[in-house]
Amino acid sequence: MTTMRKLLALAPLALLAAGCASSSSSSSSSSSSGAPAASSAPVPASAASTAAPSAVPSQAAPSDAPAASSPASAATSAPASTACRVGDLSAKVAAGSPGAGQRYAEIVLTNTSTSTCTIHGYGGGQLLDAAGGPVPTRFVRGSGDVPTVRLAPGAVASSLVHWTVIATGDEPADGECEPTPATLLVTPPGERASLRAAWTLGPVCGSGRLEQRAYVAGPGDAG
Repeated sequence: MTTMRKLLALAPLALLAAGCASSSSSSSSSSSSGAPAASSAPVPASAASTAAPSAVPSQAAPSDAPAASSPASAATSAPASTACRVGDLSAKVAAGSPGAGQRYAEIVLTNTSTSTCTIHGYGGGQLLDAAGGPVPTRFVRGSGDVPTVRLAPGAVASSLVHWTVIATGDEPADGECEPTPATLLVTPPGERASLRAAWTLGPVCGSGRLEQRAYVAGPGDAG
């Protein structure tokens, strides 16, 4: 009887202890399962933003703009030649074939300069006697083409002149119709100054009339 009472008295304590143990285990389990997972260490911003190096070097895009041409490569046209001046030339008179009472000669101009120049037209001249005095002279332009002659250094141009040795008008029929010239002052086309050329072709009748054709390239038939 006494033993039964003791067991009944201890039963509530055992049940309480079991309940506490169960509560403690449940709490521990809940605490273990409900704890937040540890967060991983943050990645440094500098490491996240660093890009992997490229294995291919970058290339500059080709320009669409055309390359500027150099003065040496630019196509250029040949410069225009300037007119021949007296200082660029020498002059001579070359006798042609005579006819019945008619005489012919070529006035020949040579480019003695180191540059190319041009001659265009007729020019003119003046006959002088041996003393340097003027002799009657009258240049008259003849018919034919009037080309522009391009004279390289050393090249020549010529102008055909024609005159008569028959006295005309009041010229004396006997003896010389006009004084005999010794020099012809040759005026190139476009010039006022003259070149001296020896004249050995006798008097020019008809009051010194010389019919002249325009200058052409080359020495002419008389040269």
